[in-house]
Amino acid sequence: GEPMSAIEALFGAWDSMDWPSYDPEVYPLGDQIGHRFGMEVILFEMVSIRQGYRRSPEIEGGGKLHRFGFGLQYGPVALDYVRLDRELSDFDFGSNHEFWQLSVQLSTERVMNWFK
Repeated sequence: GEPMSAIEALFGAWDSMDWPSYDPEVYPLGDQIGHRFGMEVILFEMVSIRQGYRRSPEIEGGGKLHRFGFGLQYGPVALDYVRLDRELSDFDFGSNHEFWQLSVQLSTERVMNWFK
């Protein structure tokens, strides 16, 4: 047949993928691409609300992960709540998980002033 141009070869190579295994499978391009997006709104420099979404590619097991969280921050101290909902439970923690996180954010300049 006719040789392909560089552009045709590039996009033709993305069309399918042999996953290394004893029984190789072919995945179309749509199953090789994942999607991620999220948004965070910060109000009064103290309250934050976050929402995120991730769709894993089929070659990585597929599934969708929804994230929701909110946080309160006062000076260098922050308290955050996070909830994860997974449609396919291939994470160790199952399909749903929620937790609280307490963090302290210190600048290098502030820490260096302690040692003066």
